[in-house]
Amino acid sequence: TTKAIRRWQYGQADKVCRIIALTAHTLEEHKEHCLDAGMDGHLGKPLRLQELSELIDQLANELN
Repeated sequence: TTKAIRRWQYGQADKVCRIIALTAHTLEEHKEHCLDAGMDGHLGKPLRLQELSELIDQLANELN
C-alpha cells in the first residue's frame, strides 16, 4: 500500500518513490482520497499518454 511504501521511504533519505494512482474513479473526492493516502498524483481511465507525460514532468520538476 501507499502508506507502507511511504514508511519504507522515510528511512531512505536519498530515495524518492513517486506514486501515481490510475483509477476509473474520476470524481474530485476520489482524487483527494488518493492524495490524502500519500500518493503524488491521480489519473483517471482511460489513460491519456499526454496527461501521464505532463504529470511525470511535473513530479520530476518538484525534485529539482
